[in-house]
Amino acid sequence: MSGLVIGIDGGGSKTLAWLADATYSYGAVPLGVGEAGPSNPQSVGWETALENMGRAVDTAFLAAGYSPCKIAAACVAMAGSDRENARHRLNEWSAGRELAERFLPVHDAAALLAAGTPDGYGVAIISGTGSLAFGRSESGKTARSGGWGYLFGDEGSGYAVAIAGLRAVASAADGRTAATLLTDRFLHELAIASPNEMVQAVYARQDDHTWLSSLSQIVVSAANEGDAVA
Repeated sequence: MSGLVIGIDGGGSKTLAWLADATYSYGAVPLGVGEAGPSNPQSVGWETALENMGRAVDTAFLAAGYSPCKIAAACVAMAGSDRENARHRLNEWSAGRELAERFLPVHDAAALLAAGTPDGYGVAIISGTGSLAFGRSESGKTARSGGWGYLFGDEGSGYAVAIAGLRAVASAADGRTAATLLTDRFLHELAIASPNEMVQAVYARQDDHTWLSSLSQIVVSAANEGDAVA
């Protein structure tokens, strides 16, 4: 399978793997796409992250009609994979399953920049479960901002927006800030009767960052309807 390559996008909400044939002169031809659960190790841990990556890869091969085999090259784009410990883990995973002759782990914004800028320079902004900005100049100089994780970073991410929405509901319930559509929307989503019940409903799932980030859709929807707090 010397002409096959695979790209893996390991995100905080899902993992995508694209298997392609790179032997064509006009570019790689997509053959199969695989999808699995989240594979950001900061959110789900390394065991789950690597399991989901493997599942996405296997599904991509299946969709293309191939049995999993060693291919020419693979690239994994994942938050934090430019750190030494993460690179080591990913390299071990690739070697263990004999994924590819050449294997390259990069942080997720590097792949976004490569895909979205024909000349290879510009600015890429990630705003999913987490957030990061990464840029490369025409001369090759790079810079990044963000990517510090949900505890003290990820501004503008799904997680940050969802937490801000929950805080707004709590504040409105206390009478500290204005009433908001978010109260009824969150109560409905959480299947509870009053804001006081949010403590149990949310803290019971506080480690599920994918679920928490998905609550940002409630805030976006209320904002689109003109709710000032949202």
